[in-house]
Amino acid sequence: IGTAAPNFQAQNETVNRLIAAYEQIATRLHAQRKYAYIATITPFGNNSYDDGYYRENARQHVNSWIRSNTVFDCVLDFDATVRDPANMTRILPAYDVGDGLHMNPTGYGAIAASIPLDLFM
Repeated sequence: IGTAAPNFQAQNETVNRLIAAYEQIATRLHAQRKYAYIATITPFGNNSYDDGYYRENARQHVNSWIRSNTVFDCVLDFDATVRDPANMTRILPAYDVGDGLHMNPTGYGAIAASIPLDLFM
């Protein structure tokens, strides 16, 4: 999403490729009788990838697919965990390392705390 051109065609192609790749990953894991987990894409507003529309639209589209897919065994909603309720395209300021893209230790701690430990049993 971040490296594709900020226009509808490039972002749409990226969305389609991501979803196809995710489906392939789940299929391959299931073929080996392994669980397949997936996590949503965290916000990246207010950084160099933020074009104000196309990339955020692509992120939202992929996250919508992730949340509603039927191929993965579990969805971890990292987006909901770290986003700012006042601006859902951005990381909560308390979790932002300062670049609008990466979490600080508190943010990564929140992500870790959001993962159900029974997934590892």
